[in-house]
Amino acid sequence: MERTVSIVRYKPGERNVEKAISLCGGAEGLKSHFKVMIKPNVVIGGRLYKNLKKGVVINAEVLEELIVFLKDFGCTDISIGDGSVQLPELGATTETAFLTSGITELAERYGLKLLDFYQHPFKKVTLGGKRIEISVPVLEADYVVNMPVLKAHNQTQVSLSIKNLKGALNFPSKKNFHKFGLDRYIALLGTYLRPHLNIVDGLYSLNKGPVSADWQEVGVLLAGNDPLAVDIVGTKVLGFEPSDVGHLREYAAITGESLDIGKIAITGESLEDVQVTSEWETTWDEMMSAFNVKGVSIITSGAGVCSSCGFAMSRALYMVFRDLTGQSFQPVQFVVGEVAKIPEISQTMLLGKCAINMNKGAAGSIRVKGCPPNVNDVYAMVKEYLTTGACTPSQAK
Repeated sequence: MERTVSIVRYKPGERNVEKAISLCGGAEGLKSHFKVMIKPNVVIGGRLYKNLKKGVVINAEVLEELIVFLKDFGCTDISIGDGSVQLPELGATTETAFLTSGITELAERYGLKLLDFYQHPFKKVTLGGKRIEISVPVLEADYVVNMPVLKAHNQTQVSLSIKNLKGALNFPSKKNFHKFGLDRYIALLGTYLRPHLNIVDGLYSLNKGPVSADWQEVGVLLAGNDPLAVDIVGTKVLGFEPSDVGHLREYAAITGESLDIGKIAITGESLEDVQVTSEWETTWDEMMSAFNVKGVSIITSGAGVCSSCGFAMSRALYMVFRDLTGQSFQPVQFVVGEVAKIPEISQTMLLGKCAINMNKGAAGSIRVKGCPPNVNDVYAMVKEYLTTGACTPSQAK
């Protein structure tokens, strides 16, 4: 069966979302009496991230156009929900993510229900032989509108429709996806939830996401009912090949759908006219190079590091290297995530529960407990260790 995906150039003041939905026939299954759940990408908020809106979280203007479309359609039971990164010490919660993205104001103005999924029930389900928990409000919705952002992602290469559904999980399940096999479980979740309509906010695209300041203006919206088809087109817009993206390959294998873009009907703008060049891979060396710090190595398990731990460690080490710009140290290594075997270096810090559990026999290592560890604790401890060669008992965990 031919699948349809629309590409629309965004023009301020026009009904861009309505046009995108119309061009892909996206509202054919919608009824005005349906309980509608909008699941946007609102990955993180708070004071540190309030200026990182371009390509990081949904644009309020795009979301407002969808709300107007649904209201005009006659829908009255509309909710917006997500479960954002939780780092309270940085002011990052779902509440602050809604606030800094402008979603709180939209919900109040249009009389919509605004749901922090963490504050509502979850249902246990079995995927791939593993127990996970999915937001009940999402499962109980008659119609789910999935609204990702056009992102390159440093663990999954792209973060589009299928990846955006991970926000409907409870916090332990999100962490467990990284243990179970991130690509496969993202795909399994996508086949379980199957959103009814997918609208990709491509006003900006993001390099090396899910959070960065490296964005570029693209100025498009993508829409379609089939999440894989939308993601195939979105992946091509970002300049990547769908067959190179692990969770798209897994999804196609599970559903029997094709990754061939030739089997997708693209309406609106031509794909060739909106494609960009993107970067998704990033290394800790880039941060150390930016601050000219030498003698430090950071070992991670890549996709085995959950988002909260990744954000926490990135912020803590960023602050340390910023403070110690231009300095060199005796070889010291920091371990993040489920790294099973670490090189024999005398100075080793195990940051977080996973790194500690995987290296219980690492003699002489300093352990920072937490899942994730507190950002301020890691900052203070690492900085003191680098500058003095030791850390105080109150900081050593």
